[in-house]
Amino acid sequence: ADGTITANVSGGSPEYLLQWSGPNGFTSDQSALSGLAPGSYTLLVTDLSGCSDGTNVTLTAPTPITATATLSDHNGFQVGCSGNHGSIDLAGGGGQPAYQYDWSGPNGFASQSQDLQDLSAGTYTVSISDGNGCSIQRSYSLTAAPELTAALDVTSNECDLSSNGSIDLTVNGGVAPVVIDIPTPIA
Repeated sequence: ADGTITANVSGGSPEYLLQWSGPNGFTSDQSALSGLAPGSYTLLVTDLSGCSDGTNVTLTAPTPITATATLSDHNGFQVGCSGNHGSIDLAGGGGQPAYQYDWSGPNGFASQSQDLQDLSAGTYTVSISDGNGCSIQRSYSLTAAPELTAALDVTSNECDLSSNGSIDLTVNGGVAPVVIDIPTPIA
């Protein structure tokens, strides 16, 4: 509730009596009103000789600022294997244009762009301000697939002619399905 109304009264016999009424039981006898909620306000002015006149004033509030984001999708994660292919495509509305964007993120990340690209995993927070000085904050988290790792456990042949050696491959992380490509041995 930050609306204001100022009454400028002239004519008649000075020493005016002001009677304001408004939404939610609002009343006042002041010429300058502030901290007002949206709605219809009625002013009745009576002068020293008993003559009166009135007027109505309607205060409207802008629609709230809205923000929706489309995050990049790399097989269910927002950041690709290279670790920095995330993006946030921000769409906003409401409030009063023009909008200003103030982003912060991991490792001191900062930007004033509406949309972001080449992001690493982490939480990104934006403060959106409109032409009225109203603002909202939103946060978006980008996750990356677990790092793909592989480990080999090799057992050598006991003798040159025996075939009792083994290779045990353990794969962790990544995004299923993991494809293992075993090249054909050279004879």
